[in-house]
Amino acid sequence: MEIAEEVEASTQPESLPGVERCQDGVCQSPSPDTDATPASHGADTLPKCAPSKLTCWGLLSFVGTGFMTAVGYVDPGSLEADIAVGTRAKYSMIWWNALVMVMAALCFQALSGRLGVVTRTDLADHVGSSMYSRTPCMMLWSLMQLSIVTSDIQETMACGLAIQMFSRDTIPLLAACLLGTVASYLLLSLERLPMRRWDMLYASLILVETLALAVACSQAKPIARAAVAQELLTWPSLSFQTITVAAGALGAMIMPAHLFFQSFVPTLHAQGADTGDSGKRSTLRLMGLEAAGVAVGTFAINTCAVLLFGGSLRGMPAGMESAGDYLWQAHGMPIRMLWATALLASSLAATLYLTHAGQVIMQGLMHVKLPRSWHLLLSRCFALACIALTAALGPSYALDRLARGANLVQALLLPFALVPLISATASEDVMGLKWVSRGWRVALAVAAVGAVLAINAYLLISFVCQYVEQQSAVAGLCTLLVGGYMALVAYFAAGPDSWPQRMRRAGVLSHKAFMWLKTHRRWADIESMLEVHF
Repeated sequence: MEIAEEVEASTQPESLPGVERCQDGVCQSPSPDTDATPASHGADTLPKCAPSKLTCWGLLSFVGTGFMTAVGYVDPGSLEADIAVGTRAKYSMIWWNALVMVMAALCFQALSGRLGVVTRTDLADHVGSSMYSRTPCMMLWSLMQLSIVTSDIQETMACGLAIQMFSRDTIPLLAACLLGTVASYLLLSLERLPMRRWDMLYASLILVETLALAVACSQAKPIARAAVAQELLTWPSLSFQTITVAAGALGAMIMPAHLFFQSFVPTLHAQGADTGDSGKRSTLRLMGLEAAGVAVGTFAINTCAVLLFGGSLRGMPAGMESAGDYLWQAHGMPIRMLWATALLASSLAATLYLTHAGQVIMQGLMHVKLPRSWHLLLSRCFALACIALTAALGPSYALDRLARGANLVQALLLPFALVPLISATASEDVMGLKWVSRGWRVALAVAAVGAVLAINAYLLISFVCQYVEQQSAVAGLCTLLVGGYMALVAYFAAGPDSWPQRMRRAGVLSHKAFMWLKTHRRWADIESMLEVHF
């Protein structure tokens, strides 16, 4: 009996910091000094365990953290991509948005959720503890930190522009960005709220953004339905502008840091849940339904933004900075205020989400846990510096280019998050023999990664050919950068820690080839091989 009790106690999962631990009917509350995250505010505030049977009530009690993942699809970067689709491309690009959303929610989010539910550990923790050594982890963390800072530039810009529009342009942009930072810190101070309260906060911000965009879209009087239907049935032309818009939408809706955090969110359901096969299957089924609902809802929100800017603003060089002015000129001040409301709600929700994601990634890859306030401070200082320099030194509406460039950076960094995700879910050492991803799941994910790499390669090559074709030195430098980018992707795809072994094997093979040529000189002599003997 004592041995059985010891085995049972050893199999119990360790609770996260800030989570109540119950033993023999007595619950021990966490220490008030523990730096609790929104993921761990006490066992009574965590999402309920997945029921054994799939029922409507079970789904409603399970839903909650889906709002956290939905924020990544309707953040300011996604709104910037919607502006580009509406003003610079045809409505046929809406199909591209739908394809990206399906790929994000039903493929990558499904893999991330599968990893979190089965192993009860997020992707960053797997990579930092067992998959990569310290040097590749530092490289990967640097790339993910670049993704987070780039996204924070868009969030800071969106929040500042919204406050500036609310003040009727009386507050300078930099001062408005500082006010937005203060508002973000005030919201971040609510980190010890119960988990359900955080879900309600995310849901409220998304609801405000949805209502603002829906009302603005209905009042802006977009082009006729016949024209919309006609463009939806036409295939967009393949050009540098179209590829740029497509790559921006891809990077905005599938952010690299978003994939890491999506693997952390399912671990919230796993706390206290049934660890058996039936409990995991039930949790995965509910997460699949939740992901489908998130995909449909966020696609509707992005479509409203595309229709808003695709009507009277078609062909205008609108971006996040100039969108408010163009809407004011075309539709009046009420539509501009609705757009400011959507921007403010989106930026506040995305700031909270991304700050939490940065903490999870740093703790998993670098084994360093900083308070979320420090993460926000560091990324926001860099974002404010970039915005101030761009606004001061750049031309009019230069922040539009900065926001579009941020989405392209996200697209370029996306493979560095997809490769570890696919490697982890396809590994028997990580997932176990029963839950490892095989067959169509891995094939679909690999095909999606290939499509992302093809788009990025076409974008980079087109950039080199279009912008630096007259300057050979710059073109050569850009070519080296493109080659280095592809080599870095191949480095992570082949396994960073397996490269020394591969290099030793290549050295052995080259030595054998050299010895064979040295022994069989007659066969290696090209001139004698070409001689004709009569």
